[in-house]
Amino acid sequence: MRKKIIISILLFVSFFAFSGDLFAADDQYPGDTEIYGVSTQAIEPNVLIFLDNSGSMTGNVVSGTAYD
Repeated sequence: MRKKIIISILLFVSFFAFSGDLFAADDQYPGDTEIYGVSTQAIEPNVLIFLDNSGSMTGNVVSGTAYD
């Protein structure tokens, strides 16, 4: 009889210990999952490749002393 009570208590405790996800509320902040979801629209990409070969890009950058 004692063994049956111990097993019942262990089952009861383990049910509540491992069932936290069942009672948890949904997240209020969806995060990145909303960004990478499946889209039903065909959206054309907007891509701009910018290469700067002007004279202002030929000089060396000289940094000063480190700010402490």
